[in-house]
Amino acid sequence: MAPARASVRRVHCLEPPALSGIATADQLRIHGAPMNWDRIEGNWTKFKGTVKQQWGKLTDDQLDVIKGKREHLAGQIQESYGITREEADRQLSTWQKRQKRQ
Repeated sequence: MAPARASVRRVHCLEPPALSGIATADQLRIHGAPMNWDRIEGNWTKFKGTVKQQWGKLTDDQLDVIKGKREHLAGQIQESYGITREEADRQLSTWQKRQKRQ
């Protein structure tokens, strides 16, 4: 008699991970770990100061228009500093990792 095989059931989900209940790596990090961008966007007025410290060429008016939108911020950094989009994204990722959950 052949040994019984464990059955594997595959589940395909059509919803994006954020809506399907699957946590992202950022959401699984513990207190004191880098923040996910949703928290930065939700607390934009708090983070504007540290953004201004990092990228001093950005004006208060620009930061008000950005409203915490990562793509807009990356574009403004790219434009204001004359760097590539990849470099702007790299700088933003580095800055984001330094932000701690409160």
